Amino acid sequence: MTIKIDILSDIALEVVNRLRSRPLLNYGLLGGDLGDIIFLYHYSRIDSCYESIADGLLEKMLQSLSLQPRIATYCSGLAGLGVGLLGLQHEGFIDGTETALDAIDPTIAKSLDLFISNNNIDFLHGLIGIGFYLLERSNSSKEYSVSNLSKIIDYLDKSKITDDAIVKWRYNANRLSKPYNISLSHGVSSIVVFICRLLKSGILGEKFNAIIKQMLEGAARYILSNRVDVDKLGCWFASSSIECDDRPHRSRLAWCYGDLGVATALLEAGNTLHDSSVRDIAIQVLLYSAKRRDIKANYVNDFCVCHGSVGIAQIFRSHGITLEQEELLDAADYWEKNTLSRVVMDGQGRHTLLYYDPENGGYVERGGVLDGIAGAGLYLLGEQTHLNKLLLMPCQ
Repeated sequence: MTIKIDILSDIALEVVNRLRSRPLLNYGLLGGDLGDIIFLYHYSRIDSCYESIADGLLEKMLQSLSLQPRIATYCSGLAGLGVGLLGLQHEGFIDGTETALDAIDPTIAKSLDLFISNNNIDFLHGLIGIGFYLLERSNSSKEYSVSNLSKIIDYLDKSKITDDAIVKWRYNANRLSKPYNISLSHGVSSIVVFICRLLKSGILGEKFNAIIKQMLEGAARYILSNRVDVDKLGCWFASSSIECDDRPHRSRLAWCYGDLGVATALLEAGNTLHDSSVRDIAIQVLLYSAKRRDIKANYVNDFCVCHGSVGIAQIFRSHGITLEQEELLDAADYWEKNTLSRVVMDGQGRHTLLYYDPENGGYVERGGVLDGIAGAGLYLLGEQTHLNKLLLMPCQ
């Protein structure tokens, strides 16, 4: 535990020094400065002086908002900003978010129409990400949320491709060489999680619920239709949808693409539909994945949440607690230890973690939740619930 405290202290200092040195702060939730600020708020429960520091940095970020381009995405835009502010309010760190949300709602609604016209379904960078914001926003602005959530479901229903009870969608078909995608970060798995939560909320009423349930059943079947030969590839689902690749490739062990993200979606679908067959397959995938511990074969190049050891540990711990599966908790411990083994000392003698940058083939310092130290910090703090909420994982 002592080593974790030392690492967290140094991560907090690294975040503060970086954010204070910059004239403007961006409002990215997963890929930007807001994620770092969220970490600092949670760290303030260990060192209370960081709460005022986080307050000051949040104010600086909000003041910077008017000087930056307005994008509406979940990863780095206004939808993520809204989710982040609502999460901080729910945790009791801030209050009075309504003014900020009222100011960004019109831009989000306008961007939703643009994403629909461009067939941009993506979770991190398109309309599904906005959908998750609208679900959070519905608690305080129901009419606004219902109106725009209805647009999303109407679009998904009209654009779906149905084949023998299978439902799927094409992603940016005019721009992508692989228009079908089953991943959690960018594909049908994120749609499944979204419509599960929308269905459970009941916010759109019975008429829409019937449409949503039919889509959910078909989308779950589509994901299952992408199963590959686990004995040959060493995974249940390849990195690409099978109709996009004549020779499927072994997928990462990761949140973004591969078995762990897909199993998360299938488990939520099985629970929502009360379908034990879908749920059982999801659990089988997770238990098989718990035995995948070859770092090289599973493409675990660094610590990051998106496709590194922290994200893997987070998924196994989350599902291990929910399912009461010791095998998954043991896998979480393994990948947490792997993360701690990646800690290095920087030039000032402080603990840090380095992100592997594939563009230059080297390791670099990086902030943020998805690829940077804020995500690792939230995990090491034991803030799995808040991190789960940001990553579409089940919240205990």
